[in-house]
Amino acid sequence: MKKEKILSQAGALNKHPDKITSPVFLKYDFFDPLDKVQIKYEMLRANKADKAKVSEICKQFSYSRDGFYRVLRKFKANGIAGLFEPFCKKKNTVINNRDITNMIIREKVKQADISGNKLAQKINSTFKTNFGKRTIEKALNSLGIGKKTLK
Repeated sequence: MKKEKILSQAGALNKHPDKITSPVFLKYDFFDPLDKVQIKYEMLRANKADKAKVSEICKQFSYSRDGFYRVLRKFKANGIAGLFEPFCKKKNTVINNRDITNMIIREKVKQADISGNKLAQKINSTFKTNFGKRTIEKALNSLGIGKKTLK
């Protein structure tokens, strides 16, 4: 079986290998820009062992800063297993709980510039949920009060 197919079935296929500009991936065949787990590990290693700056690492490995820190947290919590993606991806969460939707609207009216992160923290503490900032930002956009809809 081709390596690409195996990586895909394992949820470890990097669909944009051309965006990896890390010198080790360009110089050595051992490093495979198709292997998402290897990319994540090398990204963390470059930061911890080589003391490379997170901003530079993010450019070389085509990750956002938020993505880098998410990978780091998962690795610290779960070791190498934390670098694997879950087999069943999260569906695009639509917040259809009336109380949560009302709270989103209320908080946005009270404080128009509240961040998705702050809003997620308030909602999670109130409703004992685990929404991330992107879920809240998507909910804001679907309600017509997000940054994308205000442009």
